[in-house]
Amino acid sequence: MPAAFDLELKVVDNLRAYYKINEAAAKDIFDETMVLYHRLYTITDFNELNKVNNRILFTLIIVIGHYYDSTESTRFLFSVIMFIVITGRKADSEYMFMQWLSASAQGENIDNGLDVFIYTLKALREHFEREHIQSFENFHDLFKALNNNIILLEEEIVKEGTNEQRNTINQIKSDFNSYLCEHAITISIKMNINDLSHHVLYNISRHLSFIDVINLSKTCKQLYILIENNDYFWMTLIQNHFGSKLYQLYVKQIFQNKKNSDYVLYRTKEDIEKFEKYFRGHSEWEMCNFWLLNVLNGKDNSDGYIAHKSIVRQKRRPRTTELKMSLTTEEFFESYMNRNKYLNNENIREISMYKLIYYYFIEAKRLLGADLFAIDLRCTPHHRCCPMRKYLNHECDLNSLTGRCVRLYSIRSRDLAGIKGKFKSILPGIYEIICRIKLDKNNEYLTYYNECYSKDPKAEKSVKCYFYALADRGLDCECDWKKMNFDWFESNYLLYGNTNWFNETMGKIEVFELSNIYFGFRIKSDYGYRNILFDYLQLNIIK
Repeated sequence: MPAAFDLELKVVDNLRAYYKINEAAAKDIFDETMVLYHRLYTITDFNELNKVNNRILFTLIIVIGHYYDSTESTRFLFSVIMFIVITGRKADSEYMFMQWLSASAQGENIDNGLDVFIYTLKALREHFEREHIQSFENFHDLFKALNNNIILLEEEIVKEGTNEQRNTINQIKSDFNSYLCEHAITISIKMNINDLSHHVLYNISRHLSFIDVINLSKTCKQLYILIENNDYFWMTLIQNHFGSKLYQLYVKQIFQNKKNSDYVLYRTKEDIEKFEKYFRGHSEWEMCNFWLLNVLNGKDNSDGYIAHKSIVRQKRRPRTTELKMSLTTEEFFESYMNRNKYLNNENIREISMYKLIYYYFIEAKRLLGADLFAIDLRCTPHHRCCPMRKYLNHECDLNSLTGRCVRLYSIRSRDLAGIKGKFKSILPGIYEIICRIKLDKNNEYLTYYNECYSKDPKAEKSVKCYFYALADRGLDCECDWKKMNFDWFESNYLLYGNTNWFNETMGKIEVFELSNIYFGFRIKSDYGYRNILFDYLQLNIIK
């Protein structure tokens, strides 16, 4: 049998999506349903089920479908379903039963789908006879759904089935049509979009882009209701488009995990006071001229510095081996409101949270080089030559993202040129950091470069690049001159020339809680000759 834990997750997802309830309430319903499920074989009068809460009956359909295994004991459960759907007239349960039929018709196990329809039709006939039902007018939708799903199952068998399976589906169709004729039941053979189950529509949507999905939601009322704010739809889309790892993290784990303690993050009051003391030991001049302090915006506040110190301590003396990614719904909504001025506490809660998660996955987390701050570390006392007053070497380039880029180079060997920036309100996860860059050899400084390496032959191959980033509630990422050196420059210059942009991966960064990410990129010892043009830096969530 499938694992009970998988069943609980499936039930909780469906209950939260259909009834808009929290996880704790959904788990309580699941527990009550399992008690009822194990009592079913002892119930002699199905009328007892009329007293059961609709949400429990809704869940019972899921549980029966999950545990059904074609054995004689589980076939009895089809009689239970027929009582709930036909006699009880429970709309919620009928909806879930239709979804199960649709999933069975299009599932990978064709034999299982055939069994489901064989025993559904048998239980249906027995129930109508036992209850002496003469009028079938109220069950038109049920018969129509059965007919449509039998057609879908037949299509699957025609494509991939065996001769035996074709004979079985033909027999099912024959028995079903005979029953319709016997009781003068007429149904429309023509299928329209209102007859399609959600399972079919979910499968259609998995092949569409985000824009196409939004446009689809505008075509009719049913699709608008299904798509626009349906949690389960967006959960399904997240899983289909981004895979099970991101689905598990953002739908099942991240909002349930407890926050990491300040102790394991080196964020206790004592830790922060100690780091603040170290911070105050640096002069204002050092905040501009020390590379790391400049990148961490030490001139503005100590936030970045404290984050760096806590990461260093975590690496040297970890207080735990398990740091979890955690986020509250309030933090999630706040992060969106920080990035979108049109959202507020009222209207953001009208949007499906999983729709917002999906949008977070597809939106570009990107900062343009032309919009970043300059670093050249040549500040003098009293800031007479502070880089805050300098401008980056902006250039026009039609092949860059916005037509503007930044040229980075350094003249003297002791100097460096760089840029820094900060991503705000980044959700927990593991991100790949990508820089879009282009290389160039600046002939304006060729003579100076030749003079330098004629005096010192080592200067010929002395270009050095360095990248560093850290999350204030996570870890850091470093890509140093051991990778981005003369050989790296020359090989990429040979490959891309000075006209083609390319993406360079700086590494991966792990974020445990809602964070800002500080970063800096620099070039040194190129003597003005070997230059890097910087278009943008982007975060790509990978898991």
